[in-house]
Amino acid sequence: RALCLHNGKMLSQGDPEEVIHDYLNRHLPKDSVERETFASPQVSYDASQLRIGCEAPKSLTVTGELVQCSLSQTFTMPCNNLCEIGILFATYQRMNESQVFFRLEEIYPDEKEIIILEVPAAQLYDNQWYYFSFPHIPDSAQRQYRFTIWSNAQTSHSAVTLWYNNKEKIEDEAFFWNEVAQTGHLCFRALYVSK
Repeated sequence: RALCLHNGKMLSQGDPEEVIHDYLNRHLPKDSVERETFASPQVSYDASQLRIGCEAPKSLTVTGELVQCSLSQTFTMPCNNLCEIGILFATYQRMNESQVFFRLEEIYPDEKEIIILEVPAAQLYDNQWYYFSFPHIPDSAQRQYRFTIWSNAQTSHSAVTLWYNNKEKIEDEAFFWNEVAQTGHLCFRALYVSK
């Protein structure tokens, strides 16, 4: 049996799958359901204007709980107006009580921090893409970026994980685990807004 609480109120109880289904149907924003994804609230874009600029969606396994570690991935954006990075998270089918942090940096030709965002881990869903949105970058074409993910989770029971490919490397790009280069790549999508 499961019990679902939201803002201190009991919503439902019963079979765990039914409780989760009920919660998702009641509390997901309508645009998130239509898009089959979840996006950060800082900036929002019309989904019909978003296009995938580059992606590495092929996952093989998960990284393990995001506890006292950081994961980074570089990519080169082929077009202008980069505005969202989608990352494939997993939650171990539980509500995790921690904060997840996202940092985006340009690393070539310039070196500069673009943005740092934060999302409660409880807003991430199992085996779902989460899109970190930010003001579009008009001149993002042919620039290399690096995004980093970490959390403040102190135990594995309060942490999420990320899907990644531990066998294939993206040509001319790098994947880092605690700043140490590793074989493989995180599963991600870099989106741009079409004007």
